[in-house]
Amino acid sequence: MASDRHFVAGIERIEGIWAEAPGRFSYTSLTEAEDCPRRWSLRRSDYPGLWSGNGYPDRPNVAALAGEVVHRSLETIVGALVANGCTGPQDEYAVSVMRSLGGYSEVIREAIDERIQELGDNPRCRDTAEQIAGDLLQRVADMRRETQALVSRTPFLSRDPQREPPAEAGPKVTGTRHLPDGSYAEFTLRSTSLRLIGRADLVTLAGTDVHIVDYKTGEPSPQHAEQLRLYALLWSRSDHPDPLRPYATRLSASYPGLDVDIAVPDEIELEEIERQTAARIARLEEHLAEYPPEARPATERCRRCSVRHLCDPYWQFTEHQANSVGRGDLRGIITESCGPRAWTLRLMNGDDVLLLGTDGTSAIRVGAHLRVLDAHIKPASDNDQVVASLASASEVYVER
Repeated sequence: MASDRHFVAGIERIEGIWAEAPGRFSYTSLTEAEDCPRRWSLRRSDYPGLWSGNGYPDRPNVAALAGEVVHRSLETIVGALVANGCTGPQDEYAVSVMRSLGGYSEVIREAIDERIQELGDNPRCRDTAEQIAGDLLQRVADMRRETQALVSRTPFLSRDPQREPPAEAGPKVTGTRHLPDGSYAEFTLRSTSLRLIGRADLVTLAGTDVHIVDYKTGEPSPQHAEQLRLYALLWSRSDHPDPLRPYATRLSASYPGLDVDIAVPDEIELEEIERQTAARIARLEEHLAEYPPEARPATERCRRCSVRHLCDPYWQFTEHQANSVGRGDLRGIITESCGPRAWTLRLMNGDDVLLLGTDGTSAIRVGAHLRVLDAHIKPASDNDQVVASLASASEVYVER
């Protein structure tokens, strides 16, 4: 029942309904839920009194948004090249395809516009969307080079959608499919039996060969290899298997500076991955059925969490780190006003911090218990006290 899942957050005016385990996991949601069930659920719970969007609104991060823009641009460009039968960016038709798109920079600018429009209803960036757009536009040249580098090393195989399956495919078997040779951008991999879904950036089919490519804008990581191996499992256990191509034959993670081939698991290894994945999902279902789900606070994990202000265990965990130098989070009570935009914040450990606000700061008042995210903390010097300055990326929430 929804009432069993209702919760009241530790900050003012936030109530929600805990998310239930999904019918299917993606690789990202699977690993995120394992990392911290509480974070997974807080991000995906319903907040009908806050906004009309799904889950809790994310706090936009320019670096992460830039990666998303590159990925969207790749989807547009690779999809157009493949759809027009190009065999690569050097194909004689590729120039005209790129011209029709307006060029790399135009595709990137359009992707930026789309992403900013999607942030329009996000209550966490109503005052900063214009600045975020400006920051992204300043990165267009870098994003163009990154996108070009990824596209330049991508081999395509043109396809004829009208081509019939070869004679050796035999009679059609219900629930199976045989796709024509060629490259397929943004290929959905789905397995009901595994309760998994994935979206490979590029799948190229040639005879009995299946090459799965995933574009990555960050640094190489063991998780990227794990994701591609899971894609290999999804291909072999697909809801609509290809009888002539039962297994992936090549897996590649494509980075701006290099391509990395991942060892393709054989059937024995696939069976082990399948067994482990089923066990992982079963454990997660147990964790996500608990209300509230388990929190797993850790310094690095929580630093990247966009819903940590809603997580009471995080604030209990972080109280002893309140005076860290640089960018940090603070929790305490406002004991006095020191000027138009300056207050004394008494932390949970009894230390006082001079909190400096901005013109838009409205939630701060004497007696308010605050949770402050991403303040710029300057250590005390001589007889001065610690200073915490709020900036555009900072957020202030009042506790109940």
